[in-house]
Amino acid sequence: MTFAVSFHPRWKEELVCRCTGGSFVLEFTMGVPTVYLPNKKRWAEVAPRWAVNSWDALHDKLRLWCEQNGIQLVVDETSGVYAPESF
Repeated sequence: MTFAVSFHPRWKEELVCRCTGGSFVLEFTMGVPTVYLPNKKRWAEVAPRWAVNSWDALHDKLRLWCEQNGIQLVVDETSGVYAPESF
């Protein structure tokens, strides 16, 4: 099964990630445009259940999106994943 995802920057320094299984928000700072993705270990702890096994596919698609848009991608052990409050 292919992992489909689209990325939508939003006010308050957020990147909304919309996937077939649902949506979540990553931190997206604007001073130097940078998206923060939890590393694979942290992802397993903080990601929505439906997305836990999708880290590799998400990382690949997010890395490509960031490269195409001149945005830095930081993968670390402290980043969070947040529920979208409203769209």
